[in-house]
Amino acid sequence: MKTVIFSLALLPFLWGCNRNPKTSAGKQPETDVQTVEIIPVALQKLATVFTLPAQLVPFQTVDIYPKVTGFMDEIRVDRGSRVHKGELIIRLSAPELVAQRAQAESALRAAESQLTTAQAKLAADKGTYLHMASAAKTPGVVAENDVMVASQTVSR
Repeated sequence: MKTVIFSLALLPFLWGCNRNPKTSAGKQPETDVQTVEIIPVALQKLATVFTLPAQLVPFQTVDIYPKVTGFMDEIRVDRGSRVHKGELIIRLSAPELVAQRAQAESALRAAESQLTTAQAKLAADKGTYLHMASAAKTPGVVAENDVMVASQTVSR
């Protein structure tokens, strides 16, 4: 009994699947004609602009510190420029360093002058000692004490 009821319930579904639409008396079904507007293709640049929030982060960063304090005279690169090893990036002027160098050069010249004076005095003292030593060979011409003083002056 259950199979009979199930078969009867299933029959309308199967009958609806096999049904063919019949056209009325050999007439073909009407098709709707649609009209489409045609536009010629033209080459143009797109005027699309996207504004997106972003942050640019460099691939490498380097902190640059001068070896001496001073003032910037010339900057040869701009922020974000690529630089190579040994390339001049910035020119600094250091008036304090220039003054220190001038003072050191002046001290060097003064020391060289003192050296020249000391060498001249040593040469004069050697000459005096040699003259006294040769004169001391003759008894009574030069005191032995004067020869010893001249010897000590040369050896200092």
